Formats: sequence, structure tokens, C-alpha cells
Amino acid sequence: RGGRAFMRHTRPDPRRYETTQRLASDSQSGHYAPMPSAFDSDLAVLREWWAVHSSSVGCEVRGLWFGLADLVGDDEVARHTMDVAGTPDFDSDDGGDWACEYLWEPVDRYLRLDGLGGIDQDDRQGAVDHAVALVRELRPWEGDVPGLNGVGVGFDDGDVVVVWASA
Repeated sequence: RGGRAFMRHTRPDPRRYETTQRLASDSQSGHYAPMPSAFDSDLAVLREWWAVHSSSVGCEVRGLWFGLADLVGDDEVARHTMDVAGTPDFDSDDGGDWACEYLWEPVDRYLRLDGLGGIDQDDRQGAVDHAVALVRELRPWEGDVPGLNGVGVGFDDGDVVVVWASA
């Protein structure tokens, strides 16, 4: 991960990934209603996961890394996957090197989020934008991590987006 460029992105519109379905009670009329968006579904899964694990993040963790990787699942298809880890350091100016050494790694740190995994494999920026929006909504810096200095998101082999840094 060394040599990552520091980037900031504006918040993407999570509705970009929203789909629709025909209302079951009105299938003849052709009316459609929004399904829960892929973003909302992913956020619910991430919030549930974070609620279970946030209290286990040690006070020595300074950075949280929400990494992205393309992993092959049981269906033998590669999909964008999120992994979460804590680091002993955080430096928004070091190009992401802070995100290379893990201090806190939950056993189930890899999250297969349907919305994230459904983004085209070639759309890495779309996957990053989706993940950044998820972490901004999760707001892990407002919880149980007392010594936290920063939170980053990005592909394990790419650039880091600093989502939050302490003042």
C-alpha cells in the first residue's frame, strides 16, 4: 500500500444504486415503488457489525481502516468486499502507509455487502464512493474508540480517502 496518493471525495449520492420493484398489490397497474436501496441495506449490515465489534477496539488504536478488496466467495465470483481493521498510527499526510500495520483485526473483519459487491468490478471508483458514503454515515469516530485520530477508506492496493481526522 505504500505510496498512496491522498484524496478527498465529495459524498456520492447513495440513490445511484437504488432499484425499484413492482408493487405486489398493484402489479397490474404498472406502478413501482422503491426497494430499500443497496446503500441502505449495506449500511444496516455495517451498523449491526460495528455495534458488535466497536467495543473490542482497544484504546491503543489510532486509525480505523475500511479497506476494499476483490475477493472470491463460495459462488466463485470476485466481488468488492470490505475489511475493517485498527492501526497503531494515523497520519493523513503519509499517503496511507499508516493503514499497512494492523493492531486490531476481528476474526470476521471481511464484510460481504450486497450493494458494494454488486458494483461492477471495473468500477473501482464507484466502489470507493459507496464505501466512503457508508463510513460517513456509520460515523465510527463518535463511538467507543477513545484514542482514534482518523478513519480511512480505499482499496488495499490503491489510494486512501481520509473520511475523518481529529482536529
